[in-house]
Amino acid sequence: MRTSSAWSLGSGLVATLLLALPIGCSAVVNDDGGTGVDNLASSDPILPADLLECWVVPSTESDPFFQQHDVRCGAKSAPKYPLRPARYIVEVQTARHDSISAIFTEGEKSLGRVRNDDFPLQVFARLSFDRAGEIGSGFTLKHTATLASLATATPTARLNVKAPFTFWPLEIRSPANDRLVLTARYTVPTKGFRVGSNFNIPETDPEEVALQPFVELQGGAKEFALIAPVAGGIDVQIRGKAAKIPGPGTYSWDGETLVKVENDRPAPPPIVGSTPAPAPTCGTNAQAPCAGNTCAPSHRLDSTSSKCVTCGGDGETFCLDANGSRICKDAHRFDSIDAKCHACGANGQTFCVDARGTRFCNAATRLDSSDGKCKSCGANAQTFCLDDRGSRFCNAGTRLDSNDGMCKSCGGNGQTFCLDDRGSRICNDGHRLDSNDGLCKVCGAEGQTFCMDSSGRRICNPGLRLDSNTGNCIR
Repeated sequence: MRTSSAWSLGSGLVATLLLALPIGCSAVVNDDGGTGVDNLASSDPILPADLLECWVVPSTESDPFFQQHDVRCGAKSAPKYPLRPARYIVEVQTARHDSISAIFTEGEKSLGRVRNDDFPLQVFARLSFDRAGEIGSGFTLKHTATLASLATATPTARLNVKAPFTFWPLEIRSPANDRLVLTARYTVPTKGFRVGSNFNIPETDPEEVALQPFVELQGGAKEFALIAPVAGGIDVQIRGKAAKIPGPGTYSWDGETLVKVENDRPAPPPIVGSTPAPAPTCGTNAQAPCAGNTCAPSHRLDSTSSKCVTCGGDGETFCLDANGSRICKDAHRFDSIDAKCHACGANGQTFCVDARGTRFCNAATRLDSSDGKCKSCGANAQTFCLDDRGSRFCNAGTRLDSNDGMCKSCGGNGQTFCLDDRGSRICNDGHRLDSNDGLCKVCGAEGQTFCMDSSGRRICNPGLRLDSNTGNCIR
């Protein structure tokens, strides 16, 4: 396995990576003007935010077999979102079962480099949050994603990981400046999430998380934010008296009841750039060019109509680069027959062409010379794939059947044997090759035949012994 890492893990932290939905519990309070929600501009809910982004920086090498693409991830902050991850852990597993990974606390980090035949990439991430403010314990967001091809996540179109939580900005006022204590217990449903077996995280997470906020109000007014339930309000107690917070906003405590202040805050001033931009009057499809005879990105000037037209996509005309050469968008190729760009490289599509004119298909597909189309390959009942040297291979857990040139599931109970890198016959763990029929059989458990260790010795599972009369494992 090729591993690239710029960090080491302590004994209490394992490389269990990836981003997604489960939570531990959290709410945030901040009085010091730091990373909290002081001076809230409005009482609108704080919606989920993008907190991590990953992308691939394509190599500029022209040879498709030796290109090395840089995989990068970076911390991403969102205005007014009260949570900031304390640690980002990201691991990428390639189609060839290699692994690159990184850990960082801010900025961006290179995980390592991958090749064209490493796609699709499986991205696993963990965002760890420390306990923050007066409420909430530390928790982790986990997420998994797939980068199917080099064009899936580019420097200009990045893969974003979104925190799933809505926060309620709250302000509680005590007109008498009394010291108040607010307590509550409620749940926030979360979607169950399964992680890979290689990670030291439980396979499933709770379907809901119990939150137990405890806020001490020193008197006057205090602003904070709570992770909000999907529906309904939050039942709280103030000085032992029951109250209810139905939603975000400002509330006043009169010593007996908690009352929402109507029209408590004016609408926030519009953020620069928040108003819709006027529709362009030049440079886009079917419009006249802008000053300098230029068109918008992904458009080009059509000499026949003297108008800008969309270009580079599937079924569209070609674009022109700075040198006037014809180009198409990523994962598209120029077809000289109709002078248009066509999607390429995926199953059922025509081949792509690199800068040297070499035909190629996406990962997990191969070029079928009979019809010039890319076909899915390497999985059970599919044709074989080809590596950089033109050698035939199948995906892990399958083997090439020379009789029909198809990949077949192998190594499991009742299946044919697999082949290792040296061409030796092997079966999955807990199975052995039966020389009578060339099939793998479960072994080693009570009542089953013996297994074979690497030295060819007969063995049974722990706690069992081999019965020499029957060849089965017994107690």
